[in-house]
Amino acid sequence: MKQHHKTTGIVLRRIDFSEADQIITVLSEDFGKIALVARGSRRLKSKLAGSLGLLDTLHLSYFQGQSLGYLNDVEPIHSVETNELDLKTRGLLFYMAEATQKLIPEGEECHAAFQLLKNCLMLIDSQQSEVLFYAYMVKLLTLLGFMGQWDHCRHTDQKIDLSIPYFLSVEDASIVHREDASDTDFQLSPSVIKWVNYIQKNSVTSCVQIQPSQGERAEVFFVLKSVLGTILNHPFKSEQFLQALH
Repeated sequence: MKQHHKTTGIVLRRIDFSEADQIITVLSEDFGKIALVARGSRRLKSKLAGSLGLLDTLHLSYFQGQSLGYLNDVEPIHSVETNELDLKTRGLLFYMAEATQKLIPEGEECHAAFQLLKNCLMLIDSQQSEVLFYAYMVKLLTLLGFMGQWDHCRHTDQKIDLSIPYFLSVEDASIVHREDASDTDFQLSPSVIKWVNYIQKNSVTSCVQIQPSQGERAEVFFVLKSVLGTILNHPFKSEQFLQALH
């Protein structure tokens, strides 16, 4: 028996399903990540056409069957006007959507992740998009348990002392002393440790006030790439696009 649900959601992915339909993946406020068939959404005259943009925030209603959900109606709340953003900002948004879609299991409730993404999308613009991107990714990985807190050493549990060297433990994205680092771990800059620690402990609004150097941004991007590579074991489609822009 089909169950009718109403919730708020953010579109993470769209896949053509047939000549007229799509399957959309949504991060919902109440039911976690869900996949929904949007019947007729590829037809220009459909009531769903133009309402399912990537990273759009929507009120939506759907019927949940045994295996698939079927989208019934949507009401737009907030749309990211990608045409008004520069190419790099659009690439960062695609990366955020792809990372969220891959890291959150389907059907697992994650209200905090929904709120985090919603808040970030409300702040996005070309001027601060890169800093916002790093804030989102660090917070998401920490929230989901894939990234340790960077205010202490994982092995000793001692508070970080930035006067001594620390290394990234790629295994769990925590930081460790030199003697506890493996051959695959790499040394982190003190300023990067401080920046990531700040992101983990402060609001997104506060995080975008920080303006790290290009070197610090490049190092954090490498950290994210290494951590995600360990978790997912395959490259992101959007990663290649971002690397071409750097």
